Amino acid sequence: MYVKSLSLRGIRNYQSLELKLGPGINLFHGDNARGKTNLLEAVCYLGSLRSFRGAKASDVVSWGGKSGRISGIAVRGAGGGAAGGTGYAAAPAHMLSVGVADGKRRVTLDGKRPSSAADYLQALKVSSFSPEDLFLVKEYPSHRRRFLDRSIFHLYPGYLELANRYRRALAQLNASLKAGDGEVVRAWEDVLAPMAAEVNLRRKNQVSLLKGRASDIYDRVLGGGELDMSYRTPVEGGGAEELEAGYRDRLEAKRPEALRRGHCTVGPHADDLHMTLSGRDMRAAASRGQSRLALLALVLADCGLYNDERGEFPVLLLDDAASELDGRRRDALMGYVATMGQALLTSTGPDMPGGAAGRRYEVEGGRVTLCG
Repeated sequence: MYVKSLSLRGIRNYQSLELKLGPGINLFHGDNARGKTNLLEAVCYLGSLRSFRGAKASDVVSWGGKSGRISGIAVRGAGGGAAGGTGYAAAPAHMLSVGVADGKRRVTLDGKRPSSAADYLQALKVSSFSPEDLFLVKEYPSHRRRFLDRSIFHLYPGYLELANRYRRALAQLNASLKAGDGEVVRAWEDVLAPMAAEVNLRRKNQVSLLKGRASDIYDRVLGGGELDMSYRTPVEGGGAEELEAGYRDRLEAKRPEALRRGHCTVGPHADDLHMTLSGRDMRAAASRGQSRLALLALVLADCGLYNDERGEFPVLLLDDAASELDGRRRDALMGYVATMGQALLTSTGPDMPGGAAGRRYEVEGGRVTLCG
């Protein structure tokens, strides 16, 4: 898949922009603080309804503006090859649009409001790397869980409804815990346990699918070492029934503590994606460079898994990904990216990282010019 065109109105430093993009590598270069990252953020928002910067909807609107719009055409089913591959001309296309006004979003798919968020989110899959994402490796477990959930959803769209039902049940359970109503607490624990077991199984399976790919990319492509990952949960079991029983037992055991605290600490919302490098916990031992390589490996593994299952790569967004890599790793990264689908990259210099082929755009204060 690839984004064929991008239109911005009142987004960040772009009052009005119409941009044509192509399959393969698209490099946006220019001085710092000129709007390169804003372009990648807009594509990320268009496909995922989120900013990789963690910005709220109102934050993507131009300074002093009240509304903005991001629109684009996404070409789907075009195959998993790099630029120059066959099938793009005949592939189906979708028009996506996200309008933001008064801090609220309004989305359309092919000119209509989609019947569900899942329908919209399936139209364009984006995978992103940015320096702001480095805390995924070393800090917040919630970001690692969110990465897993997004990876699962794009392969199994029904997972979004499961995750939403789980969140709603958890909110009700926490409300009953705050109210101190033991009978209602038990009732919501009964609702939560089977959903927790299913989320647990889905996440464990996704980790098993990702970790071999990520380890291979980290070692063979990025030359980093032995990367491993596992799904950390206090509730173990080989199947849904065993896991459900485990959650019921643990919820009951932790109920007095949960009633004192007013919130539940048992369930997938408290689990983690644990990453190690040569057997050492990356949260404590990884350098910034190792964290960067691990995150790149995880993002590329997610892209490869999606291609294996769906027959096309997602759109890859790499914000300043190569700047801190040595020449060998930079060349290896770009050689790998060149075998994938569309990739949007940022750089301060006009030279394509690693000598790769592709389109180059100069970015200067709200203007984007194709220059090669």
